Amino acid sequence: MTVHSTHLSGPLAQFGFAPGLLTPADGDLTFVRPGPDSDLYESVIVGRQGKRREAVYASVGVSVTWAVMYKTMGHVAHLLELGEDKERHWTIIEDDSKAREWARRLIEVAPARCAIWGQEKGPVLLETTTEARKAVSKYLARLDLAIGAESLLARFRRTASPEVNAEVDRLALSLGGGLGAPETEDAHYLAYFAILLFSSDVDPGRKFFGQVPVKDEEFMKRIHILADRIWQATHLGAGA
Repeated sequence: MTVHSTHLSGPLAQFGFAPGLLTPADGDLTFVRPGPDSDLYESVIVGRQGKRREAVYASVGVSVTWAVMYKTMGHVAHLLELGEDKERHWTIIEDDSKAREWARRLIEVAPARCAIWGQEKGPVLLETTTEARKAVSKYLARLDLAIGAESLLARFRRTASPEVNAEVDRLALSLGGGLGAPETEDAHYLAYFAILLFSSDVDPGRKFFGQVPVKDEEFMKRIHILADRIWQATHLGAGA
């Protein structure tokens, strides 16, 4: 027995949360809402471990992407008070009654803690991503997302040079098409194309072609944030 999304989706929706785009680990549940700043997102993360995912624990997060991404685009704080096991900080769910009780306690605590965590960590997160977010807005302005991500990606594949196409494939191979989330694959490929094609105008003085993103923090920030904004624009109806 474990805690399921059905235990949490309805109650958390009353606090503005929707199911998250992707999870940091297999079996996790994520719920996301816009933060007080338009570039911040608050999240509730439920971790589930064990053969039956019966060991559950929770965290709150703040990020500059809708997708919950540990250690890269945000900060996470564990809700230690929810764990019955004070050493591992988790609770073992034996039956549905226990699952519902744990979910009730989470809902009582998490929304307010999200807001506090966002106020604490959000300003610094915005500061450290200022340059990347400004660049992303310029890349987005050059993308005709109205035709849809799939059609735009096909256009880039057809019109870009063989060298650019090969570099996009290299980036996808090294980082992953959707960085672990199949539904974001087109958005990430579009981010790779946009940065390679338009960086000379958007990011004069920076060289991204041939670079390794994991060794270039600003390059990686642009990829993560741009792919996230593309996905939002094409799937959630968010304005580009």
